[in-house]
Amino acid sequence: MPLVHPEAVEGRWHVIYFRYAWPKQSPPRWQLDTLIAHRVVAPVLKRYQGQIALWRFHRRAARDGAGHRLRFIFYADDKVAASVIRDVETSSLLRALQAGGWVESVNAGDFGAHSDRLLATSDPSWPTVVQNTWPYYIMGVSRAWLELISSVEGGRTRSTRDVATLVRRYRSIDDEVSRIWRDFGQHAYVHHLSGVFGYRPLEVRY
Repeated sequence: MPLVHPEAVEGRWHVIYFRYAWPKQSPPRWQLDTLIAHRVVAPVLKRYQGQIALWRFHRRAARDGAGHRLRFIFYADDKVAASVIRDVETSSLLRALQAGGWVESVNAGDFGAHSDRLLATSDPSWPTVVQNTWPYYIMGVSRAWLELISSVEGGRTRSTRDVATLVRRYRSIDDEVSRIWRDFGQHAYVHHLSGVFGYRPLEVRY
């Protein structure tokens, strides 16, 4: 019997898209990912822990049709998903970010006809066994990133009510998380990931 099988997890994949306003000639405001993940999504994850089988974040920014956006992707039954989406969309902080012009749009849905398959959000070019197991890996990575944000933040923004000030403070938090990744990611994350696989050769494509 395989360790992981698509039918072993009940539900389907759902996604919430947060798309940001991105002024021309300006760099992406990556701190908005960090702020929303920590202050909007994390409380909902805590509220529904045990009812969300798998979850992850996906960050991207490119001058194309999708622009700068954060995706929160999670695997749950439709009833739980509806509650998660409702709680995220009614977040007072998220609404303030929308009113202030930082968040351009918020959309939610599932991955269509095959969203009940565990591999639905994996890269279809991968072998099936990788597609089916990768969601567990990336959830661990996403949780580590979220816990790192929480540790760096350390409660120092909890009394901040002005949204513009909060966005500025999360820029320093995001910068600190990025510095930790730069200085320690090679050993703390990449090296030990390699160790899990017995330090076997890895093909790296550029």
